[in-house]
Amino acid sequence: MQSVRIAAIGEHDGREVTLAGWLYNKRGSKKLQFLQVRDGSGTIQAVVSAVSGTASEVTSASSASA
Repeated sequence: MQSVRIAAIGEHDGREVTLAGWLYNKRGSKKLQFLQVRDGSGTIQAVVSAVSGTASEVTSASSASA
């Protein structure tokens, strides 16, 4: 999978890519988690559903600003 910087994410619309950055902020509820990820070129928000296989990993993750 291709690694992409956040500033260039618009050029990859509809494709699966890898973002390498750090968790800047996290908030959510039981059903959804909203993750703000930074990589030095910008910030992007990811949404993770509780029904996904990664939901437990997201819940236990800590942000860099904490």
